[in-house]
Amino acid sequence: MGRDLARRYLRQGEDVEWVCSDLEQSTPSGRFDLVTCFRYLNREVLSNISRLLNPGGHLVFETFTSIHREKFGKPRTERFVLQPGELRSFVSNLTIVEYDENWHDGSHTAQLWAKNALDPRYANN
Repeated sequence: MGRDLARRYLRQGEDVEWVCSDLEQSTPSGRFDLVTCFRYLNREVLSNISRLLNPGGHLVFETFTSIHREKFGKPRTERFVLQPGELRSFVSNLTIVEYDENWHDGSHTAQLWAKNALDPRYANN
């Protein structure tokens, strides 16, 4: 999907280097302009994820909340769901651009877009 979007929206000569990595197994070298994580939670990895961002880099994150688990019984393990407001505590060194905890397409999730606070355009948000 990302490659399709890149083909559609990038200008001629622009390129994206895609890196897919399981951060539980190993941490990729270098820093990135964008780190994404969807429908998965590992608090240890999440608490260190900002180290992967370039100055001005973005983090886009979405995963299930305890409200989803209470209604559907999934994910099966409590450790894989966020408590209300918990996601914000893992990105206190980043600037939150948008944040939402709500029902999205039948799932209750926390959604976050944060930016590395070293980008002066977002320093006081």
